[in-house]
Amino acid sequence: MGFGGRRKDKTAIDLEALTTLTADDILALSGGITVNEGAENVDFRVESQTNTHALIVDASSSKVGINLSTPKTALTVEGTVTMKEQANADSDTAAYGQLWIKNTSPNELYFTTDAGDDIRITNGTSLAAPPSSGAVAADDITTGDAATSVATSSGNVTIDSQAGSVLVDGHTGVTVTSSNSGEVDITSAANIDINATTGIAVDATTVSIDGTDDSNLTVTGSGKDLDIAVVGGGTQELRLASAGTGASALHLNASAGSVDIDSADNITVDAADEIVITTTSADGHIALVSAHTAGVAFHIDANANADSEVQIDAGILDIDVTGAATLDAASLDITSDAVTFTSANANDPLVQIKNTADDATGARLRFVNDRGGAGAANDVAGLIEFYADDANQDQVLFSEIKSQVAVHTDGQEGGKLTISVASHDGESQPGLIISDGSAEDEVDVTIGNGDGSLTTIAGDLKLAHDSANIQFGADGDVIISHAHNTGLTVSLGSNTTAKPIFHLKNTGDLASGPGLRFVADNGAGEGDDEVLGFIDFKGDDSGDAETVYAKMSAIASDVTDGDEGGKFKFEVFAGGIAGTAASTEVLSLGGEDQANGTNCEVVVNEGGAGFVDFRVEGDSETHLLFVDGGNERVSIGDSTDAPAATLEVTNHASSGASGVPLIQLNSNDVDQVALDINAANTTADVVSISADDCLTTGNALFIDHNDAATSAVAPKTVHIDFDKDGVTGDGVSSGYTLLDLDMNDGATNHANATVQMVGLDLDIVSANAQGTTQNYGILVNVSGGSTNTAAQFVGDAASQTAVVIRNSGNNANRFGLMIQAGTNSISGTPGSNVYAVLKSGDGSATNGIIVNSGNSDGNVAFAASSDERLKMDIAPSKVVGLDVLNKIQMSEFRWKKDGSDGPLTKLGFVAQNCEEAYPEMVGSTSASLWSQHGELDHDVKTVTPSELIPVLVKAVQELTAKVAELESKLS
Repeated sequence: MGFGGRRKDKTAIDLEALTTLTADDILALSGGITVNEGAENVDFRVESQTNTHALIVDASSSKVGINLSTPKTALTVEGTVTMKEQANADSDTAAYGQLWIKNTSPNELYFTTDAGDDIRITNGTSLAAPPSSGAVAADDITTGDAATSVATSSGNVTIDSQAGSVLVDGHTGVTVTSSNSGEVDITSAANIDINATTGIAVDATTVSIDGTDDSNLTVTGSGKDLDIAVVGGGTQELRLASAGTGASALHLNASAGSVDIDSADNITVDAADEIVITTTSADGHIALVSAHTAGVAFHIDANANADSEVQIDAGILDIDVTGAATLDAASLDITSDAVTFTSANANDPLVQIKNTADDATGARLRFVNDRGGAGAANDVAGLIEFYADDANQDQVLFSEIKSQVAVHTDGQEGGKLTISVASHDGESQPGLIISDGSAEDEVDVTIGNGDGSLTTIAGDLKLAHDSANIQFGADGDVIISHAHNTGLTVSLGSNTTAKPIFHLKNTGDLASGPGLRFVADNGAGEGDDEVLGFIDFKGDDSGDAETVYAKMSAIASDVTDGDEGGKFKFEVFAGGIAGTAASTEVLSLGGEDQANGTNCEVVVNEGGAGFVDFRVEGDSETHLLFVDGGNERVSIGDSTDAPAATLEVTNHASSGASGVPLIQLNSNDVDQVALDINAANTTADVVSISADDCLTTGNALFIDHNDAATSAVAPKTVHIDFDKDGVTGDGVSSGYTLLDLDMNDGATNHANATVQMVGLDLDIVSANAQGTTQNYGILVNVSGGSTNTAAQFVGDAASQTAVVIRNSGNNANRFGLMIQAGTNSISGTPGSNVYAVLKSGDGSATNGIIVNSGNSDGNVAFAASSDERLKMDIAPSKVVGLDVLNKIQMSEFRWKKDGSDGPLTKLGFVAQNCEEAYPEMVGSTSASLWSQHGELDHDVKTVTPSELIPVLVKAVQELTAKVAELESKLS
């Protein structure tokens, strides 16, 4: 992608109009342009018209180049660089210098340091030169790596410091040479002071120093040395010779300091008599120091063949050796009360006893108690003690190894080795005792000390002989013994009840406890139903015969790799009630076998023994769950006898299995039946509920259906599905009833008694009817028959209604009756949808009222019979509609039931006012139908507004005629 330019093969981007542009972390434009924001190995290259690398940013080397493809340094420019002149350098930046051109004549090139020092580099067409005097004004003159010469073809070279001294410093030395026969003459009006850091070399055939004082060669500077050395090769010597004959013929005197003799090779002091090195001060000492790095640094040689000795007599002998110290001797005897090895290094000192002989023997460390008399029991043969600091920096004995005489009898000697440690309070207690046994070649070992001691064995513990045993307790009353090729036996040597007890205990703060593992390692001989391990519970019977009373076995039911199955089997001796007792399997767990199709299961009474019952007790119920193996029946609850049914459930009236429902089914599987009864009954009831003379306020059948669903659901509390799929034979009459409610009151009630019998009581209430809530008391769909009547209500009671529809609540939004019938979309003949037919008496009269659909959707009409075939003496009406309407008084009123606080906003008819104007619209009904208005002593007058519709039509016609007459007059 290109930016800008005029080349037709590139796409230009208007950067002013572009706000955001990204390309896989390579190019980002959002308030600025960022190239390679993701730090990828992607170069940035800008082409010019003639150069493909006018600008290149090499991502891999982090270098920038101009006019070349491969930058050499951080910035590489191939070609000239043009710099704009400016008055001064920019502000100083630490660790950065500036190169710039001054904009005033002669426009020279400058370099400015980070401290702000401007250094002028050019002067016109050449580098900046010194002033015309020819002197170079500089604090320091430093040349390059090559040699530098200060020379003149004639005359002298003068180095003159007019105000100070002249310092000539050579890195490896300064040489003043006279190549001709002239002298090098150093003349001073005062002393000649030659200071050399490493030395002054005077090379001559002879050097003579002649002075008038005794000290002809003197070093007077404080802290300065005088070295006299022979530096030539070969066998040259520096000789100090004296012709004196006194005791100090050659005397080295350091009146205030030391005498230091340094030699690159040997220093030999040879005397015909003794050599004595003495210090005259009580605080002085003699130090022999060698800088030797390998081999022998100090050698004291006494003639061993002449039995000569090297004696060191001192109050204290302190030998400090940085490396190793070696004593070579046929034997080494040290007579001392204590020998101490000390080191300040970590893990030191280290004492080694080493044997370098090429044989099977090793080094020895021997402790000898040579008491000079007869030994005794408990004599200590040797003792190793281990001391360390406690928290108070007190030296405490933390552990020791002690060897003692256990038996001192000649020919019966026995030893004892004790390893002791400081036990909790600093007191040393034995932790391991190895001692002489009670027979030859027998060794006893005691491990630990105290009842709470812990012995840990990281590897294996092997008891290497048959009939070995492990004893526990102070008197060894609990014993684990071994029998050859049989196993281990835990026994208790007492008559204590319920003993011994074998514990497996885990005291860790863990989520799992200890385990007991049985392993059957058959190699390649494994097979299904092999016993992996078992536990027998044996005891003596009355005939003293050892009998297995109970057994628990673990079995490999399936050994197929990847399909392994296991089984636990529990057996007891039983069956004596039914005959002869034998081992009987009463419980098994598992037993899966993939090849045979056997599932993993829990089985009680696997062998189907009739004398094996299954019983589960509760807190007070002995047969809370009871399976009668002999009768093949099951009971739950309070019953303790043989179950009376295949499944009998019984509770108690006041205790035990009481206080809760007898049976409760909780189904949480949303798409499965909670209770499924499949019956083959023909004459008996499938479900029979009997509640004889017991219910007072309870229900013989109670279904509590609650639904907290918030999504669309359509549940049914009771759904009875009856399907008739049999063909009724010719001449056969069959009657099928889906729901039969039969209530009979056969008792003779007292005169003042009140009995209410309700065949079907439906209560449907929505507590918070938000949204769309549709409640139906009864929803009946009937179809497919010769006569299809959804509901038929027949009443036979004088002065009473057959059906009462009541929507209580004393609120105008309580609707009474909704009828849906006919087509969804009304078209064609008005009134085609009939909603209700109202007839008098038994319905034989030809007149009546039909409630139909009217002329269009949404209209409901009360259609009265109006067919001319039902009428006679038909003629134009003589009624003056406007007169009738004008005679009717419209009234404003309150209903008495609303009381005096009711609103005075009711506008309507009063029947008595309408009787005179148009009596045809006024009628009367029985007062009993209007009891909600209070007790009335006569019929109630009513108005029928629909009777007024013909009068309204006549009045409109009259008004139309008057309007037409007025319009005619106005025109």
